[in-house]
Formats: sequence, structure tokens, C-alpha cells
Amino acid sequence: MASRLALLRRMEELRWREVHERDEADKQNLAILKREVQADGDGTDGMKEKSEDLLLRLFSVQSLRTYMPHWLFSDSKESVKGWKERIVEESDELLKLVNRKFRPDFMLLGSSKCGTSSVIRYLLAVPEVSLASRVGMIETQEEIQDVSDEGNFDPLETHIFDQKVEFSPVELMRAQCIAYSSRLQEGQGASASMLAHYTPHYIYHPMTPYNLERLFGSEHNIRFLVMLREPVARAVSSYYFKVKTERESRTLAEAISAGIQYHTNMRHKIVSECGLDHDAEVVCLEDAEPALGREEMVQKLKEIYIDKTLPDCPPLHDPNLFNDHVGKGVYHEQLRRWMHIFPKERFYVCTLEEFSQDPVGKLSEMLSHIGMSEEDIRKSRSVLEQTVQKKWNVTQSSSSSADQEVLEQLKAFYAPHNEKLFQLLGRRLWGM
Repeated sequence: MASRLALLRRMEELRWREVHERDEADKQNLAILKREVQADGDGTDGMKEKSEDLLLRLFSVQSLRTYMPHWLFSDSKESVKGWKERIVEESDELLKLVNRKFRPDFMLLGSSKCGTSSVIRYLLAVPEVSLASRVGMIETQEEIQDVSDEGNFDPLETHIFDQKVEFSPVELMRAQCIAYSSRLQEGQGASASMLAHYTPHYIYHPMTPYNLERLFGSEHNIRFLVMLREPVARAVSSYYFKVKTERESRTLAEAISAGIQYHTNMRHKIVSECGLDHDAEVVCLEDAEPALGREEMVQKLKEIYIDKTLPDCPPLHDPNLFNDHVGKGVYHEQLRRWMHIFPKERFYVCTLEEFSQDPVGKLSEMLSHIGMSEEDIRKSRSVLEQTVQKKWNVTQSSSSSADQEVLEQLKAFYAPHNEKLFQLLGRRLWGM
């Protein structure tokens, strides 16, 4: 019998395919898998009393999240009548059942292809750390040993805050936080005191920090971990990963050229929308109009990145969001947006290059940043030394000598952006 988490992961992936592919076979498989998961709960895996009810609650929240865009824009508004009251009532009941906080203590924001898949799994080896996920709370690294992070679906990623405002009502985000931090097995992980959230493109999506603030406010003490990587290497790795998972069909040269052009077009769009001089130094929209109120800022972001689309500035959503190999490496813009809302000292920034040189040391610094005591960090050192021997989600890039012109183009593009990043952080992260 497959493990509970592996079954739940398959169930979630099939649910995603059910919505996006409308495959009748997938719908039948979904029903079969659901019965398997419930049957598994009666066996040695030990899902206790109320676990079936908890499972159903968990997936009812995920269903609401998945179908919400369709419901909001359907002709029949009766389908969503009273949904806020229902989801608040249900999530409150779920919160009583699991008796667990749902606000994260820290978040691993990204960036993708910078070692985040490995880092979050390393942190799970520490007894004090637990992780909210789309298949419920994960409290030990052993729970995810047989769950692959490759492909189009990683159940460890929560994807709660990376949507535009009308798809992310506060009541729904709160319900997701509760459901995703709910234990499906009672009595495990009693020592886990630090709750994490993880989604590697949170740092890139312009709505994420604003949605997070809408739910928790800016006065909370959530800490943020950020992994970066020399941007040329990150872009190439991103491209080949998407090719491997069949979400990228362009050549490397085509993808990189389009990415550079998209970033240039978006800068011009921001300047135009804000009525600025075209020679203005614009790092991100927050710099362009610092006098805007929060609601006005969110509306302007939505207009620029999502609503007012042009042929050369497509909306920021799948696949453009996932395949922006170039834009995700312009780190200073992303960090400036986050630091516009949350204090700079909340962020711990580490590069993949630094991490590779001293993984245990960097993990210890991360644990210190999120508030773990020096004694607990010292006790965890032997566990960390053992767990860092394994790596997850490693993409083998296969760029050839024919791609050298593309790489040089990328280096030239990133050079001024890297300097702005170094200035923002007060240190040089890599040489160019």
C-alpha cells in the first residue's frame, strides 16, 4: 500500500488535471484514489478518529480554491451564494479539531531553481520545524521520502498568496492556511514549534506580499528565507527544467530573447501607466509611485501585470509566470517590493553558491534567523550533516557552445541589475 502522503499527492495532481484537462479517465481515477486513501486510513498507517472528516474538509477547501475563478465569473451567481459564511464556519471547526496555529513562523519564498527544494527538505529534518502543505501538515522528513518534487506538481508548495485579489478573499486564504497546517494523523510532531510555508515563486509574483499583508497585517513577526543564484545559471537551469517537464517548447535562444524583451516592455509599461519620464530610474512600481495608498498600489499592480495586457506584455499567469526564465533573475526588483511592505531585517538572503560551500553552516544561520535557540541549533547539527548529503530537483543543463552568444546576452542584461542587488543588500554575491 502506498504511503498516505503519496496517495494524497496523486489525488491532488489528478484534481489539477481534472480542472485543466477535463479528462473523464482522470475523474474516474480521482474517485478510485479517494477510496484508496480512505481505505488506507483503516489500516496500519493509523489515521485516527475523525481523520476521514478531516480529509474531506481538507479537500473541500482545496476544491474551493481550485474552482473559485470559475465560480466568480460564471453566469450563475447562486453557485457562490453564502460561500464566505460556509468556508469561515468550516475552517473554524477544522481549527478546533486540529488545535493548531495556522499563521506561519517563517516562509521560504524562492527563488525557483536556487536550491529551494533541497533547503525546505533539509529544514524538515529538524524536529522543531513543520511545514504546511497542500496535503496537510508535514512534520518529519521521513513523511516525504517517497514523494517526488519533479514534474508539474510539488505538494509541499502551498500557492495560497500568489493570485490576484479577487481570487484570494481573506476568508479563503485563512481557510487554506488552516487546512494546509492540519495534521492528518494525531499525536505526531508534538515537538515541532516552527511552522513553515514554502512556494518558490512567491518572491516573484507581485501580488504575494500584498495578499500576505491583507491576511496577517504588516505587524506580525513572520520571517522570510530567500535563496538566490547567479542569474545566468538560474535562467538556463529554469529553461531546461521546463523542457524536461514539457512546459517549454521554444529554443533556449528564443526563450531568453523573449524574456529580455518582456522585461523591457514591462518597464516601459510601468513608466507609461504612471506618467513618468522615459528616462526615469524605475526599479519597481513601488518606487515609481511611493505616494500611492495600499489599495491603489494593489489595483495598479493588477492593471499592469494582469488586466491591461498587450501583445508584447502578456498577463502574468501560467504559463508566463512559470516560464519567465529571465525575469525571475532580476532579484533586486522582487526584494524591493517585499521590503517596501516588510522590514528588511525580516529577510535572510543566501545564494546557492554560498550554500554549496557550507550547507550546514547556512542552515544553522537560517534556523537562527527564524528564532531557534542556539542550543537547539547545536543539537540539530548532526542531523543536518547527515541530511545534506541528498539533493532534490537537480536539473542537468545541456547548453552547448552554440549557446555562448545567448549566455553573453544574458550576462550583459543582468550586469546592471546585479549591481542594484548588491547595493540593496550591502554585499557582492557573485562576480560578473
